[in-house]
Amino acid sequence: MTAIPGDKAVLKIVSPTVIHKTEVGRVQAVPKTSEIVHLAMHRIFYKVSENYTGWIERQYIQARLYADVLRDKGLV
Repeated sequence: MTAIPGDKAVLKIVSPTVIHKTEVGRVQAVPKTSEIVHLAMHRIFYKVSENYTGWIERQYIQARLYADVLRDKGLV
């Protein structure tokens, strides 16, 4: 890590299934030490499933509510 300038590291998960990374809190800037970067990576992997599941559930609920409104108005 010493080869890269600066005192912070920015970690961002790369995944085709996690499209909205900031919504699930998977972009982090941390002090650039091996221990802190390692811990931050573990937090990202642990939290991504928890946060992403909640985000998907919210999107599903919003879509269902929208479909209900369209159905009630006779548009579907």
